[in-house]
Amino acid sequence: MSKIRFSKEEQARLRTLIAVEKVSDKTLVFTQAFKRRAVLLSRQGKTANQIFREAGIDIDLFPAKYFHHVIKRWKKSNLQDGIKKGRPPKVSKKLDEMSIEELKARVAYLEAENDFLKKLKALGMGINPEDLD
Repeated sequence: MSKIRFSKEEQARLRTLIAVEKVSDKTLVFTQAFKRRAVLLSRQGKTANQIFREAGIDIDLFPAKYFHHVIKRWKKSNLQDGIKKGRPPKVSKKLDEMSIEELKARVAYLEAENDFLKKLKALGMGINPEDLD
């Protein structure tokens, strides 16, 4: 757990940044758009500190290598191509209560997940879908 604390003044300044979705005294959440851009810039050779400094973040408020680890974590989350892969959101409604748009989105997610698993299998990684639950 991080021991970073943001003062009221720091929180107010961070809220003005386009890269910041929300901030509290202990938490700083970045927008998905910024995360995708940061991953892209990192892959193009920019350092994590450069990326966050250019976004207006005072990197001196954070421990050394903090932003390096943040971008590394975002890369593992497969944020490239604008799609965050991971577990599907839990369905709170029964399928017969869902709208057409919700059903289409769910089908698209499941198709993408199946394609991803097929690619893993083709690479010889042979992951069993039941192990992902």
